[in-house]
Amino acid sequence: MGLNILTYLCTLVAGILFIVMKDSTDMLTLLTRLSGLVFLIPGLVSLLSAVRDIRNEKMKRGSGIGFCVVSVGAMALGILMNIFPAFFRLYVAVVLGVLLILIGIYQFVVFFRRIDKSAKQRLLLIVPALVAIAGIVVLIVGEKGMTGRVMWDVTGWVLIAFSVNGFTGDAITGATRTGSDSDRQVKIVK
Repeated sequence: MGLNILTYLCTLVAGILFIVMKDSTDMLTLLTRLSGLVFLIPGLVSLLSAVRDIRNEKMKRGSGIGFCVVSVGAMALGILMNIFPAFFRLYVAVVLGVLLILIGIYQFVVFFRRIDKSAKQRLLLIVPALVAIAGIVVLIVGEKGMTGRVMWDVTGWVLIAFSVNGFTGDAITGATRTGSDSDRQVKIVK
């Protein structure tokens, strides 16, 4: 359940930032540049780690060189996303829409399996459905529609609702994870 809590905290922070910062800057460009940093920084860390492992003979030279090439590619993409954010804006809007759809479907499926089908617990399924619908709307309006403050408000509130619904759903269903990471099962605690 630790991964769910981390996911809910990250989406809560992202939702709050979308709402708070919507007036201060062009949010899609900011999101594009932040996404670029997400490629650049881990790419640099991976490159340095691979070079170190090759030197210490912890990694075979062939696979190490391949790892270095992938790391340099990630760094190059990150740099390009920061230099030319206008080119990548459309792709970031599409990825945001797809992510909203996927997290909505994920939470819907997880809660559908956990709930006891009572009317009160079925309410937990409303928010994930709305999150997925919001993702579809983001895909439909695309990059041009994402420039409006209303769209960032809606996206921010959707992310906050997703997080609150996740915390609430975990508390109501009392779900805990058992087993190893490769063999996860959901167990309902009553």
